[in-house]
Amino acid sequence: MTLCLMAFDTPAEKNLFTRLYERYQYYMLYLANGILQNRTLAEDAVQDAFLTLTRFMDRVEDVDSTRTRNFLATITKSRALDLLRKEKRYMEAVDIDEEGFRIESKDEQPLEQLIRESEYAKLRECIRQLTPEHQTVLELKYVHGLKEREIADVLGISTKTAGMRILRARDKLRGMLKGEE
Repeated sequence: MTLCLMAFDTPAEKNLFTRLYERYQYYMLYLANGILQNRTLAEDAVQDAFLTLTRFMDRVEDVDSTRTRNFLATITKSRALDLLRKEKRYMEAVDIDEEGFRIESKDEQPLEQLIRESEYAKLRECIRQLTPEHQTVLELKYVHGLKEREIADVLGISTKTAGMRILRARDKLRGMLKGEE
């Protein structure tokens, strides 16, 4: 954590990072360990996730928000999957938090809301069928609102690769949705 704190200039930034670390370190370790099934590798993934977070502190508005929790979970999952690839092991995709894709409208009638929820349930199911790489880029782009360059930074890939993954993920998702209609 000391290395991460050195990345910040102001006491306010250091305080925010410290609060995030104290609030989410065990949650992130739990996620990483669930993917890696190895405590030491999970600790490495969490450390990498916090190092990545230092570049994206402007994305954190509220320490206790669901959006912040989901953002940290996405970074942690990505780092854990990177470690899995390095270890040449394979694992099922980790589900995207459903609340990240949930949209509610107070103006809709109950029937309209039921139809919309059914459509989102189909979308979530199709997303779960995508590869972990495609799930991650879609989550970073559409749930967390990152640009391709930022996605590339978070995932440790080139901007061009990030753009291609987004394009391929959207194409696969579009094909799955058309196939269900």
